[in-house]
Amino acid sequence: MKGMLVFYPEKCSGCNVCSIVCSAYHLGVINPDRSRIRVLRKEQENLDVVNVCVQCEEKFCIQACPFDALSVYPETGAIVVDHDKCTRCRLCIKACPYNGIILDPVLNQITICDLCDGDPQCAKYCPTEAIQFVHPLASKVAHEQNKTIITLTKQIIEDP
Repeated sequence: MKGMLVFYPEKCSGCNVCSIVCSAYHLGVINPDRSRIRVLRKEQENLDVVNVCVQCEEKFCIQACPFDALSVYPETGAIVVDHDKCTRCRLCIKACPYNGIILDPVLNQITICDLCDGDPQCAKYCPTEAIQFVHPLASKVAHEQNKTIITLTKQIIEDP
């Protein structure tokens, strides 16, 4: 893994710049609903949390795909989708315990954060530095921080 996204909810303003630049970079449109990263709001705690593929070590999505449509791109360490092999069976979506995979509603394609070829636009343009792209060995805190985000994301999805 070349790097990983780390999220600090206490810095997030909920501005959605991350999802806007993601959709603009990948699709050429400004549409947070089609972004590979989403901002979830926990109203009761006045807290915003990003939801994105965490590039987990287990790679549940790759294990679940019976068509070998998912793989790890060696240059970035990100999971990529071979759309020629993908049948959109959604087994990867169901297998991901972090809700980090979406089905693009317009293209009808499985969409996963690909770390923007090693230069994640969400981290690059986050005005509050709530999202940072760090080398995984440079920060032991990063892994613990992402575990917290995974827990918060699950809480928001289950009880918004």
